[in-house]
Amino acid sequence: MAAIRLAQRWLGPMVASLMLVGSTTLVLWHAAIPLNLDALVFIYFVPTAYIALRYGSPAAMVATVMSCLAAEYFLYPPRFSFAVAGVLEAMQLVFFALLAILASQVVSEFGKRHS
Repeated sequence: MAAIRLAQRWLGPMVASLMLVGSTTLVLWHAAIPLNLDALVFIYFVPTAYIALRYGSPAAMVATVMSCLAAEYFLYPPRFSFAVAGVLEAMQLVFFALLAILASQVVSEFGKRHS
């Protein structure tokens, strides 16, 4: 019984985070080729905010980390590598992570007060 509660409390939000970040990555990956936009990582605010509203800030923090890793691996050059190609890319990822964590805290509190 305790294992089921643990799975509902942690596994569900983590799977939802993975699915949302994965689907966002898929859409961005296809859009990034013709658009060639460097700041596509900031679109990950949408699934991160949803996860924060629905499941709280710990799950949103996991979504933030997964978003940074997915953006680095799939969107930024060199693709399919975790190598950071330049300072601008590194700063975009750092600022995204900081803003996403801050936003997840705010959105999570907003969700708690209005539920």
